[in-house]
Amino acid sequence: MHPCFRLPAAFGNAKTLRNDNSSRFGKYMQIEFDFKGDPVGGKITNYLLEKSRVIRPLDGERNFHIFYLLLAGASPQEISDLKLTTKPEDYRVLNVSGCTTVKSINDPAWFKEVKNGMKMIGFSAEDEKSVMRVVAATLHLGNVKFAGKGDSCDVSTPEELKKAAGLLELEPQTLIQALTNRSITAGAGKAITKGLSDKEATDACDALTKALYDRLFKWIVNRINENIQYRGEEGPEESLTSIGVLDIYGFEILQFNTFEQFCINYCNEKLQQLFIELTLKKEQEEYVREGIKWTPVDYFNNKGICDLIENVWSLSSFFFLSLACSSPAFPSFSLCVCRNQTALLPFWTRKSLWRPAPRPVSWRR
Repeated sequence: MHPCFRLPAAFGNAKTLRNDNSSRFGKYMQIEFDFKGDPVGGKITNYLLEKSRVIRPLDGERNFHIFYLLLAGASPQEISDLKLTTKPEDYRVLNVSGCTTVKSINDPAWFKEVKNGMKMIGFSAEDEKSVMRVVAATLHLGNVKFAGKGDSCDVSTPEELKKAAGLLELEPQTLIQALTNRSITAGAGKAITKGLSDKEATDACDALTKALYDRLFKWIVNRINENIQYRGEEGPEESLTSIGVLDIYGFEILQFNTFEQFCINYCNEKLQQLFIELTLKKEQEEYVREGIKWTPVDYFNNKGICDLIENVWSLSSFFFLSLACSSPAFPSFSLCVCRNQTALLPFWTRKSLWRPAPRPVSWRR
């Protein structure tokens, strides 16, 4: 397989319960053709990388492939330089799901493909090292723990933090300050620094880890595009014919659906609605206008499902979330009342909702 596709798969695919090599990001791939019909270039646009997987893959699944490929395929010198061990069980973001190996995947062989693919695409030796440093830093950040100390906290695993800081070329104290404190801008632009609890610091560390990996993935895709994009005599804007393929991950109903998976499912519903509108509904309406004889195609119109998620007038799911997030004092029992009203709408299948225990409500004047 061409490295332009194999390389993103190493960083964006993972083993799931249904597929040993499931794509965990959406992509729109274009193949560009010149006036003779010959392929001359291409472009990859990526969407919605499943960043939450970096922190907590589901039970029985794996994190992104590249972590296991690196530990299994890197040379002893590389492992030493990155301050790693070869055991996935030593890293929280890898061992938390209880699955570290896949029979159908040869991790060391794929890692060699990754290294060769980087060279073919034009990565320099320093680029390769930088990519692997970020991957290793992600593993070390996952092992960083915090211990509460009143209203603040301290790092209880300083060695792991020092390893991550060194790979990211940061001073350890700078990273500690960023993870255990937050700055609040008060009146007149005055900044106030407040310590974080151990839970808040853990959330901050997880957010940094996800953002770091997401930026690495986008950078890799951009480097690939620089290599494969067509540049004719008239420049990149030269008019070309192209064929595009949209590939996003499928609709899933999991035991525990995160907000991220909810957004992915919503995206799939909107794409299905677009397909129905353009391919089935509009085409058949045109056949009727033109008097063409054909066998009508029955289809399920999912507009009601999209309305349930997005339309304000229907007390949609996004409306609930926006209301709750915009008002910190928004009482949870009011959210349940709204959701129970939504249960009367079509396509709502969960009629019985959990209700919190009654609690006194204090009103501000």
